[in-house]
Amino acid sequence: MKTSPLEKRMIAAFWRSLEATYHKNDVVGAERVIPGAHGGIRVLYYAPPRPRGPVPVFFDLHGGGFIAGRPEMDDAFCDRLRRALNIAVIGVDYPLAPEKPYPADKEDVYDAVRYVFHHPEEFGADAANFSIGGHSAGGNIATVVCMMAKERGEFSFCCQILDYPPCDLKISPYDKPCPKGAMPAGLTELFRKCYSTPEQAGDAHVSPLYATARQLEGLPPALVIAAGRDSLREEDEKYAARLRAAGVPAEFRCFEASRHGFTIGSAAPDALEAQALMARTIANYAGIEYGAPQAGYFSAGPGQTG
Repeated sequence: MKTSPLEKRMIAAFWRSLEATYHKNDVVGAERVIPGAHGGIRVLYYAPPRPRGPVPVFFDLHGGGFIAGRPEMDDAFCDRLRRALNIAVIGVDYPLAPEKPYPADKEDVYDAVRYVFHHPEEFGADAANFSIGGHSAGGNIATVVCMMAKERGEFSFCCQILDYPPCDLKISPYDKPCPKGAMPAGLTELFRKCYSTPEQAGDAHVSPLYATARQLEGLPPALVIAAGRDSLREEDEKYAARLRAAGVPAEFRCFEASRHGFTIGSAAPDALEAQALMARTIANYAGIEYGAPQAGYFSAGPGQTG
């Protein structure tokens, strides 16, 4: 897709805003490269702190509007999660639009999961106990990779964590609700324009809200988190309802006072509460004990850090 000089400046500015959310020298995750169908796939690997044989794995997918971002942005969250639950976490550095639009991101994430499934010993992984989740664009990718896993039958997930995902790229952002504090429609329209063609936008693998009941049936249980001051709030609630209507256990939780992106890079009460909810959901479906010691990692009290 061709971008104008103005759009290129908007993408560059958005990139800079995301890179300011982390410090490269402080990243805990260890860089690895996983072979994929279209070349190496860079990931950040977070080892369990107390390994006792194969452990569950959570695949984390960063946000960034499909056009920006790196797994380093989620470093504090991934580190906290692996320490709280004693699991392995893998953050996938998927390809970005406009250079690599849909479906490159989803195919690379699928390939990364498939590689870990077939080589669990390299990651200390329990290949029968995978979960996946993402934030913003990463949440869209996560639920679609769950659809792909069901359709292709190679592996499965015990649950999916969908953190304020864009579920409807068919409708123009200018026609969506715009509460105070929402991301500008001009910026989110750029995301949409860079990521897929108008003909693709209504496909379930681009806009999960348009999936048929058959496509949704049998997907893993879901946690859908929304922000009240976000243009995606309504479509997130609708997607959770669509999942439940298809027989998929789906919990919906909206943090009414929060904005898009609130869960990552913050120690605010809503962010920590949402992160604890994600951890508790993963623990529940992965068969991991979750009590006061685990919840303590998501507390703002003394001694708890990212």
